Amino acid sequence: FRKERGIQGNLPESLRYVPTGTKFIYNGNSTPIKTGALLSLAIDKEGSVKAIQLTQLTQDGKKAVHGDGSKLPKRTYGVQKGSFVELQKGDAQDPIVIAEGVETALSVKESGIKGTILCSLGTANMANLDVKDREVIIAADWDGSRDVPSWKTTERAQASLQEKGNDVRIILPIKEVENSTKKLDFNDLLRTGGIGSIQSLIQRQVPGVELSASTSRENQSETNNDQRLPTLSGNQASAHGDQHGPSTKRIHLQDEPLEKDSKVPDWEALRKTD
Repeated sequence: FRKERGIQGNLPESLRYVPTGTKFIYNGNSTPIKTGALLSLAIDKEGSVKAIQLTQLTQDGKKAVHGDGSKLPKRTYGVQKGSFVELQKGDAQDPIVIAEGVETALSVKESGIKGTILCSLGTANMANLDVKDREVIIAADWDGSRDVPSWKTTERAQASLQEKGNDVRIILPIKEVENSTKKLDFNDLLRTGGIGSIQSLIQRQVPGVELSASTSRENQSETNNDQRLPTLSGNQASAHGDQHGPSTKRIHLQDEPLEKDSKVPDWEALRKTD
């Protein structure tokens, strides 16, 4: 998955790998993980896990698809509103960068931008970021036009955050909006143009932004390509995951429990606290 997406930097603690054979039961509905999945942990302002998102993967780490080639939808459980996946923690005086998807947020992180980097697991949730008097940068996807619903939602999120007293700007993975009808996100840009293309766009759209040149792709160690997402146990594992004896654990997301009956150890070890 990292190789396909061009992600070479260190992976945050908010991402986990769910091994093949794990079964989730939520509100009585069972969701089998047939070939493994990327698990993103979303926390609230107090640092408690409130939602998770599952992206099903193939055995070789690519996004799983239906038989007709269409994408399998990501599955989100728990309370998404006001919950965010923290991919990088910055200081209070640094900007907050927020993106809709994990891959987009990780791609912006590759640029070495200083500050907190969040994934909102959906454009509409950006407006629920509970901060004030901060510099906020929305790393938006470009869906080919300013007339599409996704752009309108992004603008509403910007306006809502500005009403809270924040200095909010939107950055896009394109140089010019006019005549740019092709859909593009920052991960597309990373894979086709490398880290330098993202850095130059960010510096152009956010003058004075601080980027760390030492994190550029050219300076990354080749050994980073072999970094694996930790499994639910918190241990490093191969793409197939290490198997363990049967167990049944629960993680409570708001008022609704997410029950796990699988070959994976303690869920509670995943709970992030400050």
